[in-house]
Amino acid sequence: MRSFGTTISYGITIAIVFESYQDDGVHVGFADVYPRRLKRLTGYARQPHVHREPKDIKMAGTRTLKYGLKYAEEIIASIGADGQRREDNLRIMSEMQWDFMKIQEKYMWNECRSRKAIRDVMWLSVLVNDEYVIPAVVLGHTIRVFSCVKTMTVFVSNEVSKSGQKALEKVGWSVKEVEAMDCHWMEKKLGKELSINDGIIGTHTRFHAWNYTHYRKIIYADPDIMLMSNMDELFAIPDEFAAAYCGRSGMVDPCFNAGLLVFKPSHHDYEMIMKMWHHVSQVDACPNDQRLLWHYYADRGLWKPLSFAYNVRRILHHPMKAYHFVRYPLPKPWKTDCRPSRKEAFYYDSPITDLYGMTTVFWKRFYAALDKYDIDKNWWRNTEFFKSDLEFGSSLFMECLFKKDINIIS
Repeated sequence: MRSFGTTISYGITIAIVFESYQDDGVHVGFADVYPRRLKRLTGYARQPHVHREPKDIKMAGTRTLKYGLKYAEEIIASIGADGQRREDNLRIMSEMQWDFMKIQEKYMWNECRSRKAIRDVMWLSVLVNDEYVIPAVVLGHTIRVFSCVKTMTVFVSNEVSKSGQKALEKVGWSVKEVEAMDCHWMEKKLGKELSINDGIIGTHTRFHAWNYTHYRKIIYADPDIMLMSNMDELFAIPDEFAAAYCGRSGMVDPCFNAGLLVFKPSHHDYEMIMKMWHHVSQVDACPNDQRLLWHYYADRGLWKPLSFAYNVRRILHHPMKAYHFVRYPLPKPWKTDCRPSRKEAFYYDSPITDLYGMTTVFWKRFYAALDKYDIDKNWWRNTEFFKSDLEFGSSLFMECLFKKDINIIS
């Protein structure tokens, strides 16, 4: 962006060049003084000098100054309007994203029929408590809507209720009960004192999937990820391991977020990852799963970076293949005391231009899944997370948020 002084200088220079060429096509003044600069700016060669009267030169100078100041004003005004231009761009991109998403929601099943079947691959997620059954329902529902790959496996610990597991099965998940693994699990193995900052509970549980070698490729997604479009192209990645950058385009942040991974299962890799985890935890503090995977793959040059679009977090970003509710600036949709009613969510049909819209779309899809897979009365209404007054009340989502804010302030 030009400084104010540069803007004024640039405007006046253009004005002088403009003033030096009158309608009669005869060049005067400027090229005689700055011939090389004129040619560099305009490409015009020097013209023969034509004498001008002092009053003409004065008038030309006045017009030049006015034009230069006017040009500077236009530049300053455009800088001031940059915020609006950004909003307009976000609105347009959001409208395009919304329209594309609706088309895929309606017709993707038909498109899948015309595509060559993708074999020996699967979707995978992991959860270790009943709370995350809620987003896992949305994840499974969006996979079934957008993906042509319907093989979905979810690892659960014994902390997930049988009713929650049945709900997941109805959505289409193949439920596998496995041993939950995290830093407390490893510290118990090593006989060490349990740490306080142990990271996310059960986060290392996904390592079991490296033994599923009967699959050629696995896409792992945290249960709090929601697909926004088809992303089956990830199954065709030839690399051993792929994950999205931590930061969006334009940000230098050499790391990946492990909330969405594409990897080739391998017994050897499983053994090496577990040995690394054991060794590091023995000589130092237990590392989280993301750090372990970074050192195992990225340190050996085996990390294939994916676009931020596959794992959008914290902000709205376009294009957006999937949204991840990790470190969500708002309370996660299923953790807040406010939610859109079923009626409000059903009639929501607007491009997502803010995170309130993203939360509304989450509930829109969750309510749709309750009906489609018949898990409303058989599961949802029997959980502690069901809120009849919010789901069937008349209050709008934003009104509820506003009231809660007022209560917090007071």
